[in-house]
Amino acid sequence: MRDLKNILFFAGLIFISRFIPHWPNFTALGASIVGMSFFTDDSISKLNNTLRIILIPLAGMLFSDLILEFHDQILWVYGSIILSGITLSLFKTNNPNKLKIAPLQVLNRSLINSGLFYLITNFGVWSQSNGFYSKDFKGLVQCYFAGIPFALNDLISTLLYSSLALIIYQLVIQKNKKILA
Repeated sequence: MRDLKNILFFAGLIFISRFIPHWPNFTALGASIVGMSFFTDDSISKLNNTLRIILIPLAGMLFSDLILEFHDQILWVYGSIILSGITLSLFKTNNPNKLKIAPLQVLNRSLINSGLFYLITNFGVWSQSNGFYSKDFKGLVQCYFAGIPFALNDLISTLLYSSLALIIYQLVIQKNKKILA
């Protein structure tokens, strides 16, 4: 039951955050990957944990993309979700029933997730730019430079949404402990 709640919460968070008015790249996508990386389960295999971290954000993106329409960068975006999910699954996490909010862990995972998203998707923009950026190192650097404001939005939203999600989760655990006590 807890797994279903986590799945619905993070997939729903992505879905909703893509439809409310927002700045470019200011959605809950990164937060769902970061958040799910805290909810690994020792009773299942490492592969299954990794798949959960990857598939939940992909599901939220896929359902919202079905409505918003697919775009030419979709393979780069989905690829960054997969690589970030694999990377973040390598981190040791606490038992979710005893989750302690660790601001440094949230910051580290958010930086890694946003950094991978920035590097992968901007490379995709550059490689598919059709003349907007020159197909040399200078053009690649220009593309990465132009992507900095979007990367900052992504990092801020990932930090904000993941912190809020984990704080809410922690408050729910504390409330449930008081009810059960």
